[in-house]
Amino acid sequence: MAGSENPTANVTSAIKGMKASFRLACTGTPVENGLSELWCIVDFAQPGRLGSRREFRDDFERPLVDALDDTEDQEGHVARLRAQLHPHYIRRTKEEALELPAKTEHQYEVGMSDRQAALYERIRARVTEKEIHPLAGLPQLIAVCSHPLAIQKTRQAADPEQLPEDAPKLRETVRVLERIRREGAKVVIYTRLKAMQRILQTVILHRFGFDPSVLNGEVGGLNRHRIVEAFNAGSGFDAMILSPEAAGVGLNITGATHVVHYTRLWNPAKENQATDRVHRIGQNHPVTIHYPIVVGDGFKSAEQHLDDLLQEKLQLARNVLIPTKSLDFMGELERRVTRDHRPAPLGSPS
Repeated sequence: MAGSENPTANVTSAIKGMKASFRLACTGTPVENGLSELWCIVDFAQPGRLGSRREFRDDFERPLVDALDDTEDQEGHVARLRAQLHPHYIRRTKEEALELPAKTEHQYEVGMSDRQAALYERIRARVTEKEIHPLAGLPQLIAVCSHPLAIQKTRQAADPEQLPEDAPKLRETVRVLERIRREGAKVVIYTRLKAMQRILQTVILHRFGFDPSVLNGEVGGLNRHRIVEAFNAGSGFDAMILSPEAAGVGLNITGATHVVHYTRLWNPAKENQATDRVHRIGQNHPVTIHYPIVVGDGFKSAEQHLDDLLQEKLQLARNVLIPTKSLDFMGELERRVTRDHRPAPLGSPS
């Protein structure tokens, strides 16, 4: 069904026009960009089962999106939709269909350094006072939580010994890497911030004596796969730094048994895809996922709000088949961050 989930696409019309005595549709993403995709797939396999495109939109799509903040209302609409689909729709999750090694998740709460707290409060105040747009301010808050240097546009020479001291989150991540080295295992570290990728490279080279590979979209496809193959084939401790957007699909990194999500994505489905580069078919060992999260002293940081929001929206998307792209992550995160008006203390809680 690849390419045929769009009701208006020419390939959809061509496929639906084919004569067949039996039709079967298989897909790993029945809903990604909109519920219209689910209608389109079902309408191919069982024409008319969910009514016309307009009827489906009025009866299910709009009510489900309108009920995002009302769990009871959602459940009612989902129950109606599942009743309409039964018994023509069978859903199996990866956990149900595959026998993969165990996956364990760990969160590490860390505070801010004095420098981080001062920068964070300065940006948060500007967002709250509407001096800068939240869409510009929120990524800056996330970057500051990663490292004070992560929001600087210039390449500044930094003391590799001082870098972890300026960001307790980085210091905790180094401790995690030390434990992984003692295991003789491999780790992939995800961050979309190129400045943070460079900081991690600098610190790993200084602390562990090797320059980790970085995949962030700047490396071509063939070279990208060669780098991953060398990483998988190597023995002993190793680390690779990846951008989740550039490396979230199309790579098999089962040589690693640890994943660090240093900075988080707005979309939980994409974050899971990044994790699944390691926890997938071909993985023969238990996998550990690490989430270092910066917490505020007396207030919730943007990273804490984002973590709460990701957990809520992921569960919602799983339960009601609502595409994560239709969920207002940025708008909700803006509301949560700016409603906390207490200033960040300048002392480091770590």
